[in-house]
Amino acid sequence: RIVLDHEDAGVSLTDLEKAVRYVATIRPDLQITIYSGHLIKEQLGDKKSADLAKTALWIAQYTSAKSPSWPAGTWPNWSLWQWTDKETVPGISAPVDGNRWNGTSQALVSWFGPAGAEPQPEPEPAPEPSPGRETIDIFISTPDGIPVSVVVNGRVVSAAAF
Repeated sequence: RIVLDHEDAGVSLTDLEKAVRYVATIRPDLQITIYSGHLIKEQLGDKKSADLAKTALWIAQYTSAKSPSWPAGTWPNWSLWQWTDKETVPGISAPVDGNRWNGTSQALVSWFGPAGAEPQPEPEPAPEPSPGRETIDIFISTPDGIPVSVVVNGRVVSAAAF
């Protein structure tokens, strides 16, 4: 999956549609998501874009409402909703972006997989660490060639493609 970040007012809707067509042409194996907030709502309004309708929507809208507003003429549903930039996460001292998924956990796992992939089983919960243990083991399964970054306490400690 690739995410096209559409937040620069200097980038037109036509430019975004061209970018979607370009990525779809050179990498048809990738699923495309558009990340945007007020800009996509202003540029698209109630119109339908056939190119953008082939993508998923990650909408940014900070509100206390139960759901965001979005250009439903193009996307019947949003996939991700960035609802705050003040979420707290254990082990991270500064606030972080908070996002909500619009679906089941099984659908989320599938959403991150390659285009046309069958839904994957939900991951097994990690075992509880042994008391007094100084090493924490983390196991990650990814398809070959997918880059993985490991961040511990806000610091990147490893980045590689496997």
